[in-house]
This record gives sequence, C-alpha cells and structure tokens, in this order.
Amino acid sequence: MKQLYSFLVAGALGFASFCGIGLADNPAPVRAERPKGLDQVIDATYKLRNTIGVQMQLISNTDDHVIATNNGQKMNYASCFGIAHTNSGTYFLTAAHAMKENDTELILHAYGLVREERQEVSQRIELIDSEGTQERVLGTLEQVVKDTELDISLLHGAGQFNTYRFFVDPADVRLADRAYGIGFPHGNRGSFGKSIFEGIITCIENDFNQTRWVHTSATLNPGMSGGPTVVILDSRAFILGVNSIQYRPEDIRDTYGVAKNIKEFFDRNPRYRAIWREVF
Repeated sequence: MKQLYSFLVAGALGFASFCGIGLADNPAPVRAERPKGLDQVIDATYKLRNTIGVQMQLISNTDDHVIATNNGQKMNYASCFGIAHTNSGTYFLTAAHAMKENDTELILHAYGLVREERQEVSQRIELIDSEGTQERVLGTLEQVVKDTELDISLLHGAGQFNTYRFFVDPADVRLADRAYGIGFPHGNRGSFGKSIFEGIITCIENDFNQTRWVHTSATLNPGMSGGPTVVILDSRAFILGVNSIQYRPEDIRDTYGVAKNIKEFFDRNPRYRAIWREVF
C-alpha cells in the first residue's frame, strides 16, 4: 500500500511538471489597486450610540405630592468619522438628525388629576467599536454644534482616535465621479458591521436649504447616517460630505445617498474655523 501511495504521488507530480504546472510557483491573487487613503477613511469611521433617558413626574392638582414617576430610555444608532485632533481630544462629524435630544415615544401623557408634568431628559453619546455581535465603548462624546438645516453635528471626545484630513469642496466634483458611502447599516447590536457601498455622483445642486448638496447612487441604510461620503479624484479618496438619508422635499422618491456640505457647515459656525483650516 505504501508503494502504491508513493507511485500515485510521483505520478501526479510528474504530470504537473509535464504540463508546466509548478506547484511552488503558483502566483498569489493580485488585488486591484485601491484608491489612496480609502483604508484610512474606513478606519476613521465609527459607530455612535445615542441614549436618551426621560424621567417624568406627575404632580397632583389638588396638592403638591408626586402621584407617579415614569422612566423611559431609548437608544439610537448612527455613524461618525474623525476629522481633527486637538490637545483636548478628537473632533468628529455626524448627521444632526441622528443626535436626538428627546424622543416623542418617551413622552408619557397623563390625564385626570394632574396639575403639571416635570421632565428630566438625559443624553449619552458613546463612541462604539463594533465587530459582529461584539461592541466596546471607546469613550463618550459631547455635541458641540448642531446644525439642523445642514443636518450636520460636530462632536468632541477626549482621546486620540483615527482621523482623515483629505477633504474636497462639492464645487470641485463632477457628475459620474466615483463615490462611496461608509457606515454601520441598521446599527443595532448583531446587525451588519462596518460597510461600504459604491456608486457615482448623480446630481449636484445648491438650492437645498440655500446650500450645496450632492446626491450619489451609493446605497445608504439607517445607521449609516453621519458616516463619510467619499469621492475618488486622481486615484485618491477625499471626504466630500456627511451621509444623510433625511431628504426633503418629500415628493422626491427613490433617493440614495445625500452628502451634506462640510465646508458650508464650518462657514456657518465661525467659532470653529480653526478646525476648518485644518481640514480644508
């Protein structure tokens, strides 16, 4: 049996040699060249968890005692990306609509002998490292600026996290430029991990809330709001804007990614122009 096995192995090797097949010389798969900086943008994209807590006290209208205390809590997930380091930590951008400070589902309505309602609302924004079903809190963030018209929020947190500092003004892109949307679809624990979707620039306008926005064909899902919209120019990745799926006017359907203008955001918030000078 041992002799038969040796004969079969020798025969297989001889046949491979006869056909010009060198097993040891089998070439490794060749990966297509990636745009410069794309991996760094991906590394600078994080998951956010925004936890809203509400404590409501119902006060009797016949005396001053508390007749009921109700507590509620809700978590919203989004994406964000690091843009600049300072001595105090790291600045991030995300979508303003994902950074809710209250939630109507948590507001409890009371009827009957109630004189007033007293509410205390808390908010906790956490930076999450997510891989599969595993989540690790990297730190807490503070919302520094919230611009609801542009749908962009500036966040700050202690610590040095990954950032990416190659940006491009939407005025410098053209239709059909290659674009990506990066983020964490559907956000919740155990759902998709960090994802990237490819598309092209399909529309450029500057009359949406009196600012310039860019529409791409890169699919965005809930949870990806706040991540970076990336465009490829001269084989390099540039951050073009902030992912937003909150699109108006309401009569337009079948939209995909909408990139909100980062440069316009800093122009409208001159107090933070030092960051603007760093990234543009």
